[in-house]
Amino acid sequence: MRIILVLFVFLLSACNRPDPNPELRDPILTDLKAKLSATDATIEAEEKLIAEFEAALKGAAPQTGQAKIARKRLSGAVERKNRAQQMKQFYMVRIESRTEEAKREYLKAFEAQADWPSPEEYENYKAQDALLAAPKTWSVKERMKSQGASSGTASGSSVDH
Repeated sequence: MRIILVLFVFLLSACNRPDPNPELRDPILTDLKAKLSATDATIEAEEKLIAEFEAALKGAAPQTGQAKIARKRLSGAVERKNRAQQMKQFYMVRIESRTEEAKREYLKAFEAQADWPSPEEYENYKAQDALLAAPKTWSVKERMKSQGASSGTASGSSVDH
């Protein structure tokens, strides 16, 4: 009976091995992969728009302003596509580096018997992501609206700086 108990305890203790693919549980890596696939979709959409705008440019009547509008739309679509391709490269590099970082951090947490992934790290990532996605312009009206204040003064006139 003691032999069976010792074997049972040994088997339970031997099952405590590190996960060979901890990056699959990383919420930051999952979010980066979702952003990469969204960027791929954006690139495809912009390529379709570029084809449409090129056709519109070829069919534009001369000296009617249509060609100028078509060129402007085409250049905007090309710029958005180039920006999306840059973001795709960024996400690919970031995913690769995050995968390596996740493996290192998981092993440290496993040896220390700590929780992984760290909830604080994910909260910091979300906060940083929200700041990067926030509008880069500042408006008094938008600020007051987000704070729940009315945009009028006591006399009923509004002030906009």
